[in-house]
Amino acid sequence: QECKSGNIAGDVYIHPGENPHRFRSFAGYCDDVSVGEHTVDVVVGSTPGYRSSCGAYTGWHPGGGGAHFLLEAEEIPSPSIYPMVNYKMAHRNDGSDSGHLGHYRLSFEKKNAETTLRLFFTANLRALSGSHACACTWELLVDSKHCSNVEIFGQVYVWRHYGSNTKDTNPHRVRSFAGFCENVPAGSHTAVVNVRQRGTSHCDCYTGWLNSPGNNRGAHGLLEVHEFFKPCPGFEKGDCKGHCYWSEEAGICSKTVTCPGHDKIAVGSTCLCGEKEAKEGQFCYEDSTVADEAKPEKSFSYSVPSWTVLVAPLALWIG
Repeated sequence: QECKSGNIAGDVYIHPGENPHRFRSFAGYCDDVSVGEHTVDVVVGSTPGYRSSCGAYTGWHPGGGGAHFLLEAEEIPSPSIYPMVNYKMAHRNDGSDSGHLGHYRLSFEKKNAETTLRLFFTANLRALSGSHACACTWELLVDSKHCSNVEIFGQVYVWRHYGSNTKDTNPHRVRSFAGFCENVPAGSHTAVVNVRQRGTSHCDCYTGWLNSPGNNRGAHGLLEVHEFFKPCPGFEKGDCKGHCYWSEEAGICSKTVTCPGHDKIAVGSTCLCGEKEAKEGQFCYEDSTVADEAKPEKSFSYSVPSWTVLVAPLALWIG
C-alpha cells in the first residue's frame, strides 16, 4: 500500500522508439508507519492515469558488471526528538521557466553553528525547445542565496524538438541531485528550489509529471535539508561541545551517545552515563553511576501483623 503521506514514485516518459537505459534514483518519506515488521516493495508499471501502456525495464547487463540497485529503508526519529532532518514532499506540476518553485519552499531551524547542511532534491524534471538546443537549471538555495562553498544544482539539456526529431527531446524523467552547504549560521532559514534557463536561449522548463489536482499519483518531489555534525575526532578539546564530549582515555572528542540507564544489561558501546563515560560491557545506572558489574538485586521483607487475615481465592470444579 502507498504511504499515508503520499506515494513515493519516479516516472520515465518517452516518445515512440526511445530506449533510455539510464541510471536513476529517487527517495521519499513515509509517515505514520506502525511499530513492527514491515516489507518495502518496488512496484513497476505504467504511470497511473496515463493513456497508454509502456514496456518497463529495471537493471542493465546484470551478468557483465552492469548497473546495481539499492533499496533502503531508514527509520528517522520524529522532528520533535531529532530536529536535524527537515523535508517537504509535493505532488504538483509546475511549468515555471524561472523563479522559486512554490511547492518546494522549506523553512527549518539550524541547531548548531559549526555543522554542515546536506541539501537533496528529487523530482521529475524536463527541458524542451522546438527551435534550438537548450537547458534548464534547478538550483538549491538557502535564504535565496547560493551556499558560500559551492553552488548546488542539476541541469537538463535537450536538442531541438521538431518534425521527426523527437527522441530524447521532451524527457519528463525522475532525477536527483544533492550537495553540502557550509558556513550557514544557527537559526531560522528557508531552503528553496529555483529554476532558470541556462544561457540566453529560451527553454521550456517543467517540474513534476501527471500530478493534476485530484490525481497526485504521478511523480512526487522531495526537498530535504539534513544537518550534519562534523566528525568528532577532528575537534580540539576546547571545541568539543554539544554533540561531542572529551574522552580523556582516547584523547579525542567522541560522539555523544547517552547510555540507556539500565541496571540489568551492560551497555553495548561507549556512551555517556550522566557526565561519566561508560565503556562497552559496563553498567550505567539511573543515578548516573558506572560499575563494572551489575549491582545485586534489592531484597524486600514484609511482616504480616498478627491481626491480619489472609484471604486466598479458591477455584472448584463442580460436576
